[in-house]
Amino acid sequence: MRYGLVVMGLLVAMAAAFALVIATPEPMGASGAVHPGIAGMRVGGDGAARYAPIAAPAIALQALTFVLVGALVAIAPPARRRTPAFWASLALSVLAALFVWWRMNATYARFLETGETRYLLGFPEPTFWAIFGVWGAGLLLVLVYVVGFRRFVLPPEDERAFAELVAETKRAREGR
Repeated sequence: MRYGLVVMGLLVAMAAAFALVIATPEPMGASGAVHPGIAGMRVGGDGAARYAPIAAPAIALQALTFVLVGALVAIAPPARRRTPAFWASLALSVLAALFVWWRMNATYARFLETGETRYLLGFPEPTFWAIFGVWGAGLLLVLVYVVGFRRFVLPPEDERAFAELVAETKRAREGR
């Protein structure tokens, strides 16, 4: 597989999503308005109207970022080490991040539409996903990398071969 092309494709798609966000005109009330009763405070107005024009490209941009991280991690191990267990653990971590991102956005959009939200562990549901889900999914990717490092990226036999190559190169330089 040509990972460079995959990475380039993801970066181009991310640039397109970013361009869509930037090119979207600023909605009315996006910078807020003077609060009628509290001096120095501003009110935001209709959050759904502000969010709707950029929701799809913004969601896509972050989803593509998660996929890009997965693609970059996939480049780390040599091809012979990219076993089904490697692909499954990497896919699981990327899917976990995508699930959290989807839940955070879906619950936020539902709140914007209805003005109501559920609470999980004392937090509004979108905030719960932002606080616990984001780092939890990130932690899963870190665990996959740390636990799988010796198995997929640098197993002991590869490390020994590298050390022997370094020693051989050093001996050859000293022998000159």
